[in-house]
Amino acid sequence: TDVDVSNVAVAPTVSLSASPTSITNGGSSNLSWTVSGTITSCTASGGWSGAKSTTGGSQSTGTLTSSQTYNISCTGPGGTSSDSVTVSVGSTPPTVSISASPTSINSGNSSTLSWSVSGSVTSCTASGGWSGAKSTTGGSQSTGALSSTQAFDITCTGPGGSSSDSVVITVIATPPPTISFAGSPSSITSGGSSTLSWSVSG
Repeated sequence: TDVDVSNVAVAPTVSLSASPTSITNGGSSNLSWTVSGTITSCTASGGWSGAKSTTGGSQSTGTLTSSQTYNISCTGPGGTSSDSVTVSVGSTPPTVSISASPTSINSGNSSTLSWSVSGSVTSCTASGGWSGAKSTTGGSQSTGALSSTQAFDITCTGPGGSSSDSVVITVIATPPPTISFAGSPSSITSGGSSTLSWSVSG
């Protein structure tokens, strides 16, 4: 006996993808789904929701601050097909800011460096006029006596990337001392006397 397959529903299939699947914090991805077979409805769940086109389509995730899994399920007379995709969101990139007080000093004097950090940070490293590991939560430090203009740099790194900042402290050379010498009176007769005076500045 021949079987009439003209009225047999084709089982549905659905495939869901995301581009890209890995983004930075605050970024977005584009979801795309394709379908085949006999389908009466498609429904989203997880990171999105609601009815979706039974002929396929695409949709932006919008801004994401955490990883999300997106599910879609399509149903027809021949059954149900589901698929899912995960969009991973990286850690917040760190930010670091450095300042100096004062930024202009006389030779032999010092200034105070201050830095602040935000975001996910695993290490901070100094370079330029200073060096070594620095606090990942921010802090302050004296430059010590400076005899020349210096740039102080700091770089902080975390899972989301790295951030750098720098500040320049200008050192003003101390002028040489000046001396003033005079006699009063400046002209005398033989056997006379004069008073000598001098002053020093700087």
